[in-house]
Amino acid sequence: MSVKKARWDWGSGIEFVGMGDELRNGRLRRVVVAATLHAAEHAVDVIQICQAVDGDESSLRTAIMARFGFDEVQAGAVVSMQVRRFTPHATEQLRAELADMDELIHKLAGSR
Repeated sequence: MSVKKARWDWGSGIEFVGMGDELRNGRLRRVVVAATLHAAEHAVDVIQICQAVDGDESSLRTAIMARFGFDEVQAGAVVSMQVRRFTPHATEQLRAELADMDELIHKLAGSR
């Protein structure tokens, strides 16, 4: 049995080195895309949380987890979002990516 190592790349998502499990990676990426889309659709709430948190990035992540019910990876993705991700065009791109991920997951899950 080989050891699998997870590596997080905020630009392209979760990648499991040596895992070769496209379905698992797709599901994990979908969770992150859904969280960033939700944050983009609730930008005012995200900004209010950022303004209210008195602390470091960890405190901000914890506040986002509490407000949106996200896990640590999802909250980390939201904290790392760039302002340009809140534009209508970027939000539409996230919606399209989410739809693509749903289609891929459905296809991969059906092939098992």
